[in-house]
Amino acid sequence: MSENRDLPTDLRLLRIIERYLVLQLGAVRRQITSVGGTPSDARGGVSEVGRPRPAPARAPEWLVQLGIDGERRPVVVHRGGCAAARRGRVVPASRRDALEALAAGVESCYACRPDRELQVD
Repeated sequence: MSENRDLPTDLRLLRIIERYLVLQLGAVRRQITSVGGTPSDARGGVSEVGRPRPAPARAPEWLVQLGIDGERRPVVVHRGGCAAARRGRVVPASRRDALEALAAGVESCYACRPDRELQVD
């Protein structure tokens, strides 16, 4: 690694340099946001430790909300990004699971109306 030749070999000095660079990185990120950039623009897709951030997990297409009773039965079917689904315990569901739940009489969410997307009458 030839790029490390200019760096000291003293651990204490390396820690001082590291701290300085972290402070400078923070200043640059604050400047990016102050000129209209977003926090994600300021991070540039890189985490604080310099490793690329993992891609966000893909949200499920469908969600089934479970009841609060002891059996936790399905009570409402939602689309994956439905804000109303945040109010209860939900589990990801496949299209088939959502269709089967609706066919079994589980309620369709009043807000996101998955029954329309799934073409269930």
